[in-house]
Parts: sequence; C-alpha cells; structure tokens
Amino acid sequence: MHICFLCNEFPLFSAKYGGIGIFVDTISKELVGLDHTVSVVGIGQDEHNKVVSLDRRLIIQLKKSKWKFASFIDNSIRLNSVLYRVNRLRKISIIEGQENSFAFILFEKKAKRIIRMHGGHFFFTKSENKKISWWKAFQEIISFKKADGFLSVSDYVSRITQRYIDIGNKPVKTIYNSINTKQFRVTDPLISKEGLVLFIGTITPKKGVKQLLLAFRMVIKKFPNANLVLIGRDRLHNGLSYIDSLTLEFEDIREYFKFLGSINNKDLPTYIESASVCCCPSLMESFGIIWGEILAMGKPLIASKTGPGPEVVKDGVTGILCDPNSPEDIASKIVHLMSNPDLARKLGNMGRVDILERFSAEHIVAKNVEFYKMISK
Repeated sequence: MHICFLCNEFPLFSAKYGGIGIFVDTISKELVGLDHTVSVVGIGQDEHNKVVSLDRRLIIQLKKSKWKFASFIDNSIRLNSVLYRVNRLRKISIIEGQENSFAFILFEKKAKRIIRMHGGHFFFTKSENKKISWWKAFQEIISFKKADGFLSVSDYVSRITQRYIDIGNKPVKTIYNSINTKQFRVTDPLISKEGLVLFIGTITPKKGVKQLLLAFRMVIKKFPNANLVLIGRDRLHNGLSYIDSLTLEFEDIREYFKFLGSINNKDLPTYIESASVCCCPSLMESFGIIWGEILAMGKPLIASKTGPGPEVVKDGVTGILCDPNSPEDIASKIVHLMSNPDLARKLGNMGRVDILERFSAEHIVAKNVEFYKMISK
C-alpha cells in the first residue's frame, strides 16, 4: 500500500512540532520497514518548497502561502496538485490527516480518506468551554463528511468528538499512538538526581503548569532540597509570555524551579533519565504521548486521572494518577513517590513493561495496517 500523510509539523522541517509530528514520523518509519510506500505532504512556514527522500519516505513541504487573504484557497490548490503528482509516482491507497485535513482536498483517485482524531477544534474548545469558531467548525464538519473512516488516539477523544460531529455508520476504531521504545530506552538509575521533579509539555494553562507550581510550594516544605525543571515551548496567555507571568507570580519560590524552554525530542531522554519523579498533570490531553515516553524509560510518572489518563497509565500499577485541578493532590502524589523510592522504582519498571506490551511501534503499526486493509476493500 501507499499511505500518504497530510502533516504540517513533520519534525524534519518544523521546530514547532508536537505529538502529531512525532506520531507521523514514528509510524511512517515502521510502515516503510514493512515494505509499504509512505509520503508525507504538508504546508510549512518556509519561503521555499522542500522535497526530501528520508529513510525511503518521500517528504514534501510546500512553502507558506503569500496570499494575504483566503490563503486556504492557495494552499488547497497546491496540496491537491502535489497529491496528483505523488499519485502518478505510485498510486495512493490511503490518505490520512487530522480532523480538518480534508475540508479543501479534492483529490480522489479511489484513495480512501482516513481522519485520525488527535483532538480537533470541537474537542478542545468544548473541553475548555471556549467559543466555537464557525470557520474552524465548518472545516471539521466538511472534512468529516469526506472521510471514509476514522481512527482515534484514545477512546476519550473519540467519545467527546462524536458528541459534536456525526460520523454516521462509517468505521471508527481507537488505536493508541505508538511510543518509540528505542529512543526512549531503559534508564540508568545511577544517573537519577535525588529531588529532581521534571515536567515536559507546552507551557500553557491547559497543561496544568500553574497547578504544578502551586503544588511545589507544598512539596518543598517536605523536601527543601527538591527542585522542579520545566521543559516546553512558551505560549502567550492573555497577550503575555506565560513563562514570564508564572515566573513573576511564583517569585517566592523562584530558586526552586527553572524553565528550560523547548528541547529537541531527541534530547528528551537525557533529561528524563536525570529525573527522580516526572509529573505532567495536564488539564486537557487527547492522548499524552509524553506520558508514554516517560513510562517507556521506566521512570515514575504522575499523570492526570481525567481525560485519557486512565487509558495510558494504570493507576497504582504503572504510574500514579492525580486530580490535575488540585495542587494539594498533585503535591501529595509527588511527596508520596519521593518518600517511597522502592515504590517509585517498581512503578517505573511496570510502566516500561506495559509500554512494550501495548504501545510499542511494532504492535501499534500492525493494528494500523489491519485497519488500512479493511477500509481499502
């Protein structure tokens, strides 16, 4: 089969990639390893088109549109043109994109269109009680109507999305994101730094950063030598840098925490390995790929009991789940793990085993291929 992914944040080209970019990179490598043809097409932020053959994958990034208005028209014309040309090289069997990907895609050529629900506009705005944008909502609704089938990165995303968008009788299946268990390898316990708590995620309110800092005020009363390292790119909040706002608000404990900014995904294992406890109490996630990456390294993890948390982390078995809205609960879970290093190691070991069994790339890609074949019939 020839699978074409529509992705605007592929790691090779974008410094602002997130879970979707990591997912496409990981699954596409596994697919070519099984002798499938893979292409990745997207709109970038550069001034020039880029075409690269990478590990037997054809990666195409189109330059950003110069149109001041209605750039979506320009983008859709160029995307459709590229899809036709890629199809001439080898017939496309599957085109996969996220929730709004197919709104302006006209290319058909008998290729099946699959939407993978990573968490779209309806999902996040409804979950965060924000106002729906009619334009973004329109794109998602049109895109869903054009799709032949749906995959979801968690049962939670699928359930919430289907409250607002009707998918009819089209096939839908949850297949979790795969975790790169080679990159996120078993850690050396001797490298772990006592008292180091690590957060990884975009520095934005929905990631629970403020609640974690509030919790840390309580943690240092029990462990005065503890320190918190936060990794992730900054986001504006109310027009201001969220990092700057938090730094000012928590000036009283400034010596106990440090923002490192954005770190390349390939360098994350080094930071995870050094942590004593990892705590990512996100208020809103579609899957939480960083949770899986931390677990894959055998590190004790505190994640959220809300959203997809229970699907990724088995509470008390592979990690610990907290109430992300409660700084008191977050603090108590951190203190509990730091006070019980044997339990922390046990949870970490079981987390690694569970990731290998349920989320390894080999395991997940097999499920995807099975769905691709089913929908291609």
